[in-house]
Amino acid sequence: MIMENRVKQDLFNLVTMSWVSKYTRLAAAENLNEEDYPTVPKSSKELLIAYLDPQSSVQLWFDNPVIICVVLISLSLLSPLVESLYKNLTLVFQTKYMGVFTTAFFEKAMRLSSKARINYSPGYLISIYNRDVTRVESALQLIYQGFSPLLYIVINFILLYSIIGLAVAISILTVILLFVLSYLFGIRISKMIADKNIVLDSRMKLLRNVIAGKRDFTIGIRNIKISNLTGYFLDKLDKNTDAYIAKQSGIYLVSRIKAATSDSTSVVLCAITFISYYLAGHTFDPASIFPAYMYVSAIATQVLLLQPILYQVFINAEAFAILSDFFCSKEICPPVQREYSPGVAVKTVDATWRWYDADYLKKVHERRMDALRHGKKKDSDQSDLAENKETFALAAVNIEVQAGTLVGIVGAAGSGKSTLFDGLVNELLPEHGEVFINGKIAYATQQPWIMMDSIEANIAFGKERSQERLAECIEACGLVKDLNELEHGMFTKIGESGINLSGGQKARVSLARCLYSDADIFLLDDPLAALDAYVGKQVFEQAIKLRLKNKTVLLATHQLQYMQHMDKIIVLENGGVAECGTFSDLMQKNGTFTRMMSGYHYDQDAAEHTHPRASKEELKVQAEPTANVADIVQKEKKHTVSASLISGRHQARAVQNAVHWDYEHRLVHLYIYGIPVELWTGLCWIFKGLVWVELPNVCRYVLSDYLCNGSGGEITFGLRIEPDSALIASFILIGLMRKQFDRATLEFNRLFKLDETPKTTLITEVVSGSMSIYLFETSTLFQDKFYKFCDRSMSNLFLFYAAVYYFELKVSLLNSIVTIAIIVLSVLFNEHTTLFSALVALALTQSDSCTSDISRLMNYIAFNKANMNTLERILEYSCEIDQEGRLNTPVDETLANWPTNGTVAIKNLAIAYHSKPGVNVIENLTLDIQAGERVGVVGRTGSGKSTLAAAFFRLVEPHAGAISIDGV
Repeated sequence: MIMENRVKQDLFNLVTMSWVSKYTRLAAAENLNEEDYPTVPKSSKELLIAYLDPQSSVQLWFDNPVIICVVLISLSLLSPLVESLYKNLTLVFQTKYMGVFTTAFFEKAMRLSSKARINYSPGYLISIYNRDVTRVESALQLIYQGFSPLLYIVINFILLYSIIGLAVAISILTVILLFVLSYLFGIRISKMIADKNIVLDSRMKLLRNVIAGKRDFTIGIRNIKISNLTGYFLDKLDKNTDAYIAKQSGIYLVSRIKAATSDSTSVVLCAITFISYYLAGHTFDPASIFPAYMYVSAIATQVLLLQPILYQVFINAEAFAILSDFFCSKEICPPVQREYSPGVAVKTVDATWRWYDADYLKKVHERRMDALRHGKKKDSDQSDLAENKETFALAAVNIEVQAGTLVGIVGAAGSGKSTLFDGLVNELLPEHGEVFINGKIAYATQQPWIMMDSIEANIAFGKERSQERLAECIEACGLVKDLNELEHGMFTKIGESGINLSGGQKARVSLARCLYSDADIFLLDDPLAALDAYVGKQVFEQAIKLRLKNKTVLLATHQLQYMQHMDKIIVLENGGVAECGTFSDLMQKNGTFTRMMSGYHYDQDAAEHTHPRASKEELKVQAEPTANVADIVQKEKKHTVSASLISGRHQARAVQNAVHWDYEHRLVHLYIYGIPVELWTGLCWIFKGLVWVELPNVCRYVLSDYLCNGSGGEITFGLRIEPDSALIASFILIGLMRKQFDRATLEFNRLFKLDETPKTTLITEVVSGSMSIYLFETSTLFQDKFYKFCDRSMSNLFLFYAAVYYFELKVSLLNSIVTIAIIVLSVLFNEHTTLFSALVALALTQSDSCTSDISRLMNYIAFNKANMNTLERILEYSCEIDQEGRLNTPVDETLANWPTNGTVAIKNLAIAYHSKPGVNVIENLTLDIQAGERVGVVGRTGSGKSTLAAAFFRLVEPHAGAISIDGV
């Protein structure tokens, strides 16, 4: 029976004060007037309890059970929709922010000065990007999500105060103490993470030593294999890995303790709140205790959500500091156009350039990074460090180059030729003096920088492409024959998923890029060094003398035979300009240049007769390859993680036999960490199987019981069975949805991880070629390329989280089945007793907790399964790639002193690279070399000289023929 003394309430207040939108509760609560509405229900659950409890004095606007059911069911279904809308709007902002932050990092990396690049090498930048940028993005993403839980905590404390009064102060103090405890854990773990990152940085330093500062990682690996230092570096990496595992184990232990304290938040908060409420002289009654319990549970839930956010901010403070230092580093300073006088292209007045002390700068940087990791000031004590002022300097340089002249710069190795060019383009800033540049500069560096794209794109380099100009530049640089041998000609892709060029081919592509740019001033740093005599002479005549006629050209070279063609010669010696003048004037002075020429003999006609030209070669027009030539596409095989974890013999193929047993020892750790994954996957399948086995019986039981007890009977039994059956039905539907949901999230996450690879590759690329990018004014080309990669990557990430939020919405709506079942049954079969209302309140609170746990559980499963893509990629790279032959063969054990004489026999040798298996670099080579003989290997660039040398060290395996040394 409904009590008659209940006052009607405005429907608007009922709806706004309900839990339909947790973000509008505070505003609605402030609009209430306690004098007019002394006991207004604060939520839909309180409204239901007030309707069921005959002794409640809570005001109701209506008492029709049908209307109450409709209103409460509508609110139960509308709340997940509003929350999902909020999450998706937040996701849009977060995705855009992550894209902006990532592109800001890329653009800063592209603008680093040469001094900053000493500390921020490409490998170290990739480490920062993969580690610190990701950590900061995650922390900022969580910070943005933290406003909602914080507001929800405040609102629920206000609502809790309306029920328990001043006892809420103890609850507030408890929450503050929990946050302080989270802060202390965060500080401790952040220090441990800083120590772990030191270990990771030492690994990166080791890898930087491996690659010897070169952009091409394969060059470093090649040198290690030739020097037989593989075991040495593997041993150091193994020790580093042990140290990392020790640090990570400590972090895991403290994190588990922190997680245990966080998991007890709900129990501690509830216990302290209700004990303080009882000690304040209050009594427990269902009308107050269960609503209060719901608010305390809601506060505990939001505290659990807010604690990881604060925790992430604390532990990622180091990443914020490191990125702040990175963004404040010095940027590149392109040369300023300054005219000295009409007709003068380059002029220096007492200019002095000094090399940076790399060791000193690295030590200062490491000291500063160590201070940042441990929360100290950046200006830590560096009194024990002293900069070396005796580094090489090119001092008091006074040169003047007239526009349209060809100037040769000569000198011994290390005399300062490259330093002069670096100073002219502001790669090195002058300590003293002035530099005047009048015109646009094109710079061909001593180590050619080639981007991973087609040969055509490397030559055009962002300029409007003209096939006629491209053909002229290619012909002038002697690339016609090389391109005609390639399947796609100048559309052939270089680098990843493409081919590798020889040193001479790279130098000519770099020179062709300069020709195509049509600049005013050309700085050519020894472009002829890697070319044979014939090709070098052709390039000098066709490219430098003919194509660059009437252009200002500064050519640094050791090829003294070309000095007589120079309009002016600058001789560098002992860190300064020794002589300067024309060829005839310098020869008459009998000075440094004369001494250089006296020890140099060159037969000018030798090159002309080395490779007689029967006819002029023409560039064949190749068809441009289809879509995927310009894009980096990596096809990966999909593995079953559980099967891959157990198949140890497949992992064993990825290592050399010499470290097989050590690898087996390491594999034990993989089994240990893989067991929880296997158990968890098995439990999920067992649970799913049990649900399907029990489904028919449960459905039959529920229907028959409902028909027997539908008129009343044992209503308590009905309330117990119906929500349970609804919960089981919810589990079944969730299991069915998750199967389809997993396919989408796995694919989106896999695509996101794949799209991250081109981004990191491009960061490495632009750091190595930053000066070329700025001199050729092509920064927008690389920015647009990175934006494209970033958009594609962020799109997949957005779709991944959108799928997760959509799954959460469907789970929340399915979980509402339990709440709706309780609402409908409690309203339809109301006993009008206080005990009945208390049981309904208990059922509502527990169903909320259960459904929330179901949602979190499914999310954990989904995220962990999606993250297994990383393990699958690791297993693919460790198991599916082709392996080299054995390090040792049985015959080696019988030859303790091998080799003894050095007799080499090559018989029918044929070698082809994996990228082009049908094209032999060396074919049918037969050669006998006797002990003590000295053999010279000559040939034009790309003829296979380096390949033959690599074959002696088994860096490339022949697919036909053999090489034997002393019969082995």
